[in-house]
Amino acid sequence: MKALRDEYNKNIADGMTEHEATVSLTYKIYKGGLLAIQAGALIFKGVRAAGLVLTSSGATGISIAGGAIIGPVAWSFVGIVYIAETSINYRRYKKGDISKTEFIARAKTGAVGTIGGLAGASAGAALGFLAGSAIFPVVGSIVGVLIGGVAGGLVGRKLSVKLFVSIENKIAKARKLRKALKEK
Repeated sequence: MKALRDEYNKNIADGMTEHEATVSLTYKIYKGGLLAIQAGALIFKGVRAAGLVLTSSGATGISIAGGAIIGPVAWSFVGIVYIAETSINYRRYKKGDISKTEFIARAKTGAVGTIGGLAGASAGAALGFLAGSAIFPVVGSIVGVLIGGVAGGLVGRKLSVKLFVSIENKIAKARKLRKALKEK
């Protein structure tokens, strides 16, 4: 609470109105809550996968671990996080902070990042399970799934967005080139 109060006072001292300072802090608190939901979703997916892996055996256990993360509960969490992120960007668009084009771009990259994060969490949980089981069976398996799921989710999101942006840029360049060729 003290850190929030200090930041609020700093914003006021920097020339923000009380309303602007409050909105700024509210956004940061909301964004922090969003990160907590994302982390919770990744941990929940990892725990769910660990439970299914521990009740299974062999290669079947690994395939069930990967599939468990992409279950209906995981999709519900992912959907909630995506809707919250898109809602923040929509408010920015309506206030005029970002353009319509920027809003659409953020919605697209958010969707791609969300799917990539889910896929990365699945792969990370499976690899974490294997590594954890090799190091310390049972406990290592659970810890490996949790760490692998979170790390895989973060890496998957980052890589999928990077790939998407790269593809979007190439498409834009191709359209520009086609337009230039038509004009000649």
